[in-house]
Amino acid sequence: MMAMFGERLPPSTGLQKDHFYLLKNMMQKEGQTDHQETEHTQNEPGNPSPRHKRRQPWTILLVIPFILAIILAWMYFPILQQVVVGTPTPPPETPTLTPTITRTPTTAPTSTITPTITATPMPPSAYRVTDMINIYPPIPQPAMEAYVLDEQNSVTADPDFSYPQWYSSDVIAQQLGISITEKYFATIGPGSATWSMDASLAPGLYQLFILDTVYSSAGSLDFQVLLGDRLLSPISGVQHVEYSTTSGTPRQVDDQWHSIGIYNLDSIAALKIQTSWEARDNSSIVAIDRALITRLPGSSEEFLEKLPANGNNFVVDDEIVAIESSDMWYKGTDQPAWGDQFQVLVNPVSTSKVTWEVPDAVPPGQYEALVWIPQIKGNSEVTYRLLVNGAEQSGVVVIETANMPASQWVSLGTWNVNSNSDAWVHITLQMEIAAGSTGEFAVDAAAFIKKP
Repeated sequence: MMAMFGERLPPSTGLQKDHFYLLKNMMQKEGQTDHQETEHTQNEPGNPSPRHKRRQPWTILLVIPFILAIILAWMYFPILQQVVVGTPTPPPETPTLTPTITRTPTTAPTSTITPTITATPMPPSAYRVTDMINIYPPIPQPAMEAYVLDEQNSVTADPDFSYPQWYSSDVIAQQLGISITEKYFATIGPGSATWSMDASLAPGLYQLFILDTVYSSAGSLDFQVLLGDRLLSPISGVQHVEYSTTSGTPRQVDDQWHSIGIYNLDSIAALKIQTSWEARDNSSIVAIDRALITRLPGSSEEFLEKLPANGNNFVVDDEIVAIESSDMWYKGTDQPAWGDQFQVLVNPVSTSKVTWEVPDAVPPGQYEALVWIPQIKGNSEVTYRLLVNGAEQSGVVVIETANMPASQWVSLGTWNVNSNSDAWVHITLQMEIAAGSTGEFAVDAAAFIKKP
């Protein structure tokens, strides 16, 4: 840069400079001439200034935008004010407090759920008989369920059945020259036997039976019933069996079930039946065969609770009564009854006789006889008699049906039954309905209460 400023300008540069000054002087002279002419013209009267004429359009053009700007500013002043100043923020208003209603929550009453009693499902037992009609001998009392414990799969014997002191029914059949279809084992040696359920039973009332074979059982046995490890006592009946024989009275002609009592199973546990004996002779052979467990209808408990509680009782249902009649009998189910049914006779034409016999021998003593009378209509007489070992006892009872209380146990009186002997006996109750009687006659259960 320093060397550049020290250089001499070329000739062309100087020429351009001379032209610049020449043009400048010429413009100044023209400007002075115009000025003088303008002043001269202005000084002439009546002549407007030419300079004034030349500048007037420009002035108008400058005024019009200014006026438009004022009009627009007036029209759009609020908008311009917002642009320049901004939108003022209004001062916060003090809110009006509206009281809010606070609701106190009301606790809805919780309904008390009543537990539904549901039967606890029990594991199935292989001993349950689905079709009870196939049980032989027939079940002597009403039953809802039945379980047969066979000596071959549910009995534990001591000594074992393979021990020489036991004789099988096959050997006995050969000796007697007969056919025995149901197998069992007999002995005169000492021993014990236990019948055991393979599964627990549901709580309820159960009646237990022991089979008395027609050929090889005699004498008597006492039994024990256990629910788990707990000994049970019967609420009806006894745990003693007097076995029948073909030479006894009454004479045994077929296998038969002997009841060892009705029991209340109040917990879930395995049920067992036990017995034991000492050495026997040929007149008191022990035969181990089947045991039968039947579940009674739920209504049975109510009927037992209405019996006198001061003694042991034996109940006989109308299903096993003997009826001698030529008239038509009907089954009734519309009244409370033992086993949930009873039998009715209406306006008999001929004499009818009904006999309740306790299937098992009972111990001697004083007995009260009772009958359950459903609701009936009639006003006739019926006669009751008590028999011991087939012999009629004194004290015939005559009752008018119109005076008999309905739907309850009716006492017929008390009898001394072989009280001077230790021998067990068979007791029977008979009812007689005279021919031509009018009205209804009902037959249901009979009960015999042994007084203490």
